[in-house]
Amino acid sequence: MVIYGIVTETNIGKLFAAGVIPGLLTAAMLMLAVVVITSRDPEHAPPGERATWPERWAALRGIWGVVLLVLVVLGGIYGGFFTATEGAASAPRAPSCSRCCAAGSPGPACSKCWWSPRAPPRCCSRC
Repeated sequence: MVIYGIVTETNIGKLFAAGVIPGLLTAAMLMLAVVVITSRDPEHAPPGERATWPERWAALRGIWGVVLLVLVVLGGIYGGFFTATEGAASAPRAPSCSRCCAAGSPGPACSKCWWSPRAPPRCCSRC
């Protein structure tokens, strides 16, 4: 999408916004296809091990960094905080900031590096 936007001189943020609904519809159709195929022939997807709810919540704790990264980059682009190019530049900074913020008592520069791609790569003394 980025290459298409550059070649056609189209706003990349608007291209991303235009791709949200088709992407969600494609994901929904894929899920529906899996449900239909596995309901017709259950041997295509044998049942796995059952997990308790505490085990499920514990497994979700490990993905918060990825979700935060997606929210920062796409939220910043859609929110108008930065352009798509600046959003791509802010992606490497987000994990280092989340690491220092998760450790507790982040430095005063930690909030600046999230929204400013021009900030130094290290957001605080903990990184």
